[in-house]
Amino acid sequence: MRRLAAALALAAALAGPPALGGARELRAQEGAQPPASVQAIRVEEAPEIDGRLDEEVWARAEVASGLRQREPDEGEPASEDTEVRVLFTESAIYIGVELHDREPDAIVARTYDRDALASFGFGGGMEGAPDDVFAFILDTYHDRRNAYLFMTNPLGNQTDALIENEGAGINVDWDGVWDVAARRTDGGWTAEFEIPFWTLKFPDDPRTWGFNFSRVIKRRTEDALWASWGRDNGGLFKIARAGELGGLVGLDRPADFQLKPYALAEGRRADPDEEGLDEGFDGKLGGDAKWGLDENWTLDLTVNTDFAQVEADVEQINLTRFSLFFPEKRDFFLENAGIFDFGSRGFGGPPSLLLFFSRRIGISAAGDEVQLLGGGRLSGRAGPWSVGVLDVVTADDEDEPRTNWSVARVRRNVGRRALWGAIAAAKTPAGGETAGSVGADFSWRPTNELEISGYAAGNEGPDPAAEQYASRLAFDYTGDFWGWLVEGEGIGRGMLPPTGFVRRPGTFRTFGTLRERPRPGGPFRTITFRENAELVTDTDGEVLDRAVSFELSPAFESGDEARFSIERRSERLTEPFELRENIVFPAGEYWTTGWSIGAETSEKRALRGEVNFQKGGFFDGDRRGLGAEVEWSPDPHLSLELGWERNEIETPQGDLDTDLGLMRVGYAFSTRLGVNALLQYNGESDELSTNVRLNWIWAPGSDLFVVLDTRRSELGEADGPSHEVLAIKFTRLLRF
Repeated sequence: MRRLAAALALAAALAGPPALGGARELRAQEGAQPPASVQAIRVEEAPEIDGRLDEEVWARAEVASGLRQREPDEGEPASEDTEVRVLFTESAIYIGVELHDREPDAIVARTYDRDALASFGFGGGMEGAPDDVFAFILDTYHDRRNAYLFMTNPLGNQTDALIENEGAGINVDWDGVWDVAARRTDGGWTAEFEIPFWTLKFPDDPRTWGFNFSRVIKRRTEDALWASWGRDNGGLFKIARAGELGGLVGLDRPADFQLKPYALAEGRRADPDEEGLDEGFDGKLGGDAKWGLDENWTLDLTVNTDFAQVEADVEQINLTRFSLFFPEKRDFFLENAGIFDFGSRGFGGPPSLLLFFSRRIGISAAGDEVQLLGGGRLSGRAGPWSVGVLDVVTADDEDEPRTNWSVARVRRNVGRRALWGAIAAAKTPAGGETAGSVGADFSWRPTNELEISGYAAGNEGPDPAAEQYASRLAFDYTGDFWGWLVEGEGIGRGMLPPTGFVRRPGTFRTFGTLRERPRPGGPFRTITFRENAELVTDTDGEVLDRAVSFELSPAFESGDEARFSIERRSERLTEPFELRENIVFPAGEYWTTGWSIGAETSEKRALRGEVNFQKGGFFDGDRRGLGAEVEWSPDPHLSLELGWERNEIETPQGDLDTDLGLMRVGYAFSTRLGVNALLQYNGESDELSTNVRLNWIWAPGSDLFVVLDTRRSELGEADGPSHEVLAIKFTRLLRF
């Protein structure tokens, strides 16, 4: 309690940090302006989606313009003009954009790959995108919290996402069915979007939606917006500060039922001593269904679910005492995943606790796939309430019997700045007892810059006295010059949710960080200073870890960045730590000092790279680490990425060297046809793996995948074990 009280006192002291006079005046002017607004025009005949705005219907539309810079010159007019028009028919909404540019040959456009533009800058700024970009959000419920995000570049790239709770959750893995075409002109570039109403959710006859748009001019690292252009926690994701799109009279979301069956053919070859993979040939049928019950509720069903097209995990080597974290990549679990978020996602690292982690479903403890027999998900809204329910069944395997997994989540908006929610998740093996977890959380923004959030959770277990609880309270202030975070999180020894992820049970962690980000001018866009402090104890108050660190990160007007950090840390082992079979660190306290330095070049360059070097103590030894990455995009079709990471550890108990190598090669024939290859080398396991995927979107929402997975071990041996899997998967989206 004393630690939590100290955190509260520090938060109160920092709640009113000084702002720079000029920036305060600009933001006051922004807040004093009436909301930006534009009227959508209803038309009977839809425009052709060809990237040209030469049809008569576009001339009838009202024009929205007047963007202002968020970066680099806050509040100043955008360096190039942008004009946006909005039309709608009975079945779809259309966005037409003219993006003027006095230097059309300097426009940056290098990627066709879907969702490749989703690289966001500080505070949700769009300037992190790799190309010149136009992006817009649609707040279809006008709740000023949640929105759909759509983005494109001069090549007609399709990037989309779901924005939840003003950017607290960003689901880039949501792939809606929509169309866009773009073309370059002598005076810049143009784009046309068509978004079917059945892709969106909205209430009957909404009349007005929240609406905002942003343009990135990559050669200048410029991000300009129609509304919410202030740096102090503004940006495109701040839905509460968006403009309005009016005139949406008579909208009626059409009844929608979609089927997406698939057919899969798979061949496997493996050496006789390769465990977990049988040779042979198999075929499989299955599919998904989506039923729009009404304008607010959607039911998703899946049968004999398959994930053959999912890209392989990026290899990791564990040099810590704690579990590795691999993100979810499977489509069925990624769609609407934000509603089930509960816990702490971590600050620049893996999450400390997730009460529901979908990767526990359908993947065994050894990392092998477990067949998902079927399941369903109900999601929707009722007034201020958001609801999600998921229930799936996995087949039996060597580790556990057939199992039912379920989770239910509710959230309620309270006014315009607060929400609270609750969750319950459970795992029920056939013939066994149900084990589950429950929790409640909240978020409140007393000011535009300050967010206060927290949760409390518990789970069932065999020992009622085993501290089966967790809680967190955090204060997060995000301004342009100042930023700070103070949080306290306790996770009991028995807090092991059967459907979730916990990195370090039995601890209480207090963490604080203070950031200053001046803009000195000259070659520097910003220089970021960050001071961090961390204290970790066990639940009895005994100190386990403590650390202080300092970070320095200059960002240049060119878009290039550099960084330096230094840390002093103490770790106490309560029991011996076996890093590897012959390297065991005795129980005791270890003090270490370490530093790192790195740099990366701007994504606007065709050839770009990143390098990091670190050196410091490792328990009673030393560690050196080097990581390097090079990316090359000679034209919009071809991309190449090479990366290598090496660690050298020297201790009195023994030495350890690790290597990880990665190569990605992508070739996009168009926005609908591409092939990507991922090759990885793990020096510790002496394995080389390959994942090659061809994806042809032969119709909107319908795909053909050809996937080749290979893995070879003991590369030094001529007859080392290996296996190959070739899968061909065909899907077809049917609407009724």
